[in-house]
Amino acid sequence: MKIVKVGVFVFLLYGIFIPNVFAHPGRTDANGCHVCKTNCEKYGLSYGEYHCHNGSSPSGGSSSNSGSSSGSSGNTTPSPVPKSSDNTLKNIIINEKVFTNLTNVTYNTKAEVVTIKATPNDSKAKVQIGNTNLNLGNNDIEITVTAEDGSVKTYQVQVIREKLSDDNTLKFLTIDNQEFKVEDNLEYVTKQEKVDIKAIPNDSSANVNISNVNLELGENKITITVTAEDKSIKTYNLKVTREELSNDNTLKSITIDDDNLDIDKELEYKTKKDKVKIEVVPNNYLATYEIENPDLEIGENEIIITVTAEDKSIKTYNIKVIREELSSNTDMTLYVDDKEITFVNNEARVEVTSNYLNYEYKVDDNSKVEVVNEDLKEGENEVKFIVTAEDGTIKTYILKVNKESNNILLIYPLLVVGIGGALGVGSLIQYKRKNK
Repeated sequence: MKIVKVGVFVFLLYGIFIPNVFAHPGRTDANGCHVCKTNCEKYGLSYGEYHCHNGSSPSGGSSSNSGSSSGSSGNTTPSPVPKSSDNTLKNIIINEKVFTNLTNVTYNTKAEVVTIKATPNDSKAKVQIGNTNLNLGNNDIEITVTAEDGSVKTYQVQVIREKLSDDNTLKFLTIDNQEFKVEDNLEYVTKQEKVDIKAIPNDSSANVNISNVNLELGENKITITVTAEDKSIKTYNLKVTREELSNDNTLKSITIDDDNLDIDKELEYKTKKDKVKIEVVPNNYLATYEIENPDLEIGENEIIITVTAEDKSIKTYNIKVIREELSSNTDMTLYVDDKEITFVNNEARVEVTSNYLNYEYKVDDNSKVEVVNEDLKEGENEVKFIVTAEDGTIKTYILKVNKESNNILLIYPLLVVGIGGALGVGSLIQYKRKNK
């Protein structure tokens, strides 16, 4: 009985003092510890750092059993991995401009503050940038890079702040495409409802602002404000007077085929042409006009003249044009030595003894007569009287003249031989034309 009790007691002691050994995923040792090789930054560790899980310490189990535990596991604590000494920069960025050659970084600006970014080659290095508020002229800005091991490197950046331009003057000014001398106070007169102003500053960095360019009748004030780069301002004042538009849409004169019409009376004109030439003169030179001048038909026609005043008001002139038919009358009555000549089939014969033919004829007012071969010679002569009517109809009268020395006058009827010829009157034939 005593022997059994002793055995139980020894077994309990063994269960109390024997060291605990736990299997751990991820290749941990008997102490639940291992060296970090992947994704170390995720756990806040350095690559190669020895660490333990589940609250264990790198030394293993209890102090009383550390020797046997160490001997049984065969694991030792690895040496710490050295910290990085890389305190260099990959690039420096100033206001979006990237610098990769960092031996001499210089940047010019007119701004009062710059934005500077610096990218280290080692992600564990820390970067500190000096004051980026700028004074006029040269500004030296330090960029300090501290490596993981605490070593420090300083980069110098030179930022030059240039003075802002104070030029707030104009170089060029046009109003409605007319160039003006640039002065502080300008005047302009127009009849338009709006003016077109173009103003160009001497300094391209200056800003130009033009006030309302819509005009009321009478005097209007327009300001042209030029703001320099340094925010200084200059104002040009423009006085624009808008005059009232003329409503004069009347005509001073109307001329048709060089004949002046009386504008104060009913406008009527007679012609025998199929087209007339019309000229008009407005009373106001700014008024415009259009003439509707169609080809004329026989009888009554209407020609319309539309006059538009400067204010767009309209007046219409209506002209009644009567086109008359052209006469086709080619009748002619001929007298030789005051005796009427009788033509048979448009021909007649006479005999004379003088060297010239004393004659006269009567035709329609609008007909023309051409006399051909009027020089008289001894013997038989043929004189032609070619009558052309107003409408172009032609009729030829032939007078056969026998010149004899015995002064006997004979008249013989002859046949029609033709039409045509050129207009002319010979010096040997005298005639007197009488209107019918």
